[in-house]
Order: sequence, then C-alpha cells, then structure tokens
Amino acid sequence: MSRVILFISLFIVSYAQYDTLLIVPKDRMEYKILWKDYLGKIQLNYSLINQLSEQEKAILAYYAARASTGCEKRNGRVYCKLSDALLLDQCSREHKKLVYKWFEGEKEITEDLGKCYAKPDGNPQAQYFYYISIFPTKDSTEIYYVRYKIRGHDLKTGLYWHVDGLGKFYIRPNHVELIREEERLEYEKQ
Repeated sequence: MSRVILFISLFIVSYAQYDTLLIVPKDRMEYKILWKDYLGKIQLNYSLINQLSEQEKAILAYYAARASTGCEKRNGRVYCKLSDALLLDQCSREHKKLVYKWFEGEKEITEDLGKCYAKPDGNPQAQYFYYISIFPTKDSTEIYYVRYKIRGHDLKTGLYWHVDGLGKFYIRPNHVELIREEERLEYEKQ
C-alpha cells in the first residue's frame, strides 16, 4: 500500500483543481455515498449503503474513522451518520473490528484506525467529509475506487485545510487491500 501526498502549500487562498496520478477508469459509474447539501447538512445514500457487501462496508468504516460524517454528541456519546448507517457506533470495538477483519495486515490502515475521529460537529478543531463517492465494479471481487474531500479548521489559529483524496482497493473474497491512496492537501490561513 502506498499513500502519496501530491501537493502541500501554506497560506493558499484559492482552491486548486483535483489532479492525481491515480485515475478512475472512464467506464466506472460514480455513486455518491455522502455529501453536504446546499444548506451544509450531511446527506447519505442509505439505499445504496444497505446494498453494499461487508467488504465495501469495511472500506467505508475505514473512511468514517478519519473525519466527521455528520457527528453529534448525545447522552455522552458521539453519533456519526455514516457509522450509524453501517450499524456501527463511531470508534467502537465493532467499528474497529470490521475494519481489522477485512484489512488484516494493512499496517497504515490499522494505524489510522488507532486515531479514530470521534468529535461532534461544531468543535473549534474539526475535520469533516464534504463528500465520499464510490466507483464499484459489477462483481464485488475487483478493483474498487473511493474519491473523497475532507475539509477542516482550527478556529483558534485560523488555519483551514482541504484534502482531496482517491483510494484504490482490491477486494478479495477474504481480504481487502489498499493498493494506493493519493491525497492533495492545501492549507489556508484566515
């Protein structure tokens, strides 16, 4: 597995277009899993999520651990929309177990899972998904792509960031392998 950060810049004011070495084949259909609507509210494609294989759900559980997917605190616990749709409590033992089961031996994935994100939205230091899209194949044992955008901020320092990413996975009957993940990271100071 390799992770590539393509571009890092401090104090960028304008947003640059997504540019990557990793390209999704043109014959793949894009399906939005999560997106922010025009009011800034997180929306999910529940009907699609319910149809996904356990391997595909493990991929989404991995991403759900990286940033907010519409998280809120209730009764002393953090609930996040994508994890809830996957029938998992955010950063719970079951959440991590699903990812560990399918990504066994994938060191970078399990390390990322150790820093599982469980902060409610509205935090002074936060990062959240702006969208997550998948590019599945007709059979579930094939190359699988996930495109995403994460935005974040630290209100104390006035630092804002954007991450555009694309992950390429190989789904096998008993294992999921992250072949490559590329991210484009930009910072902005306000």
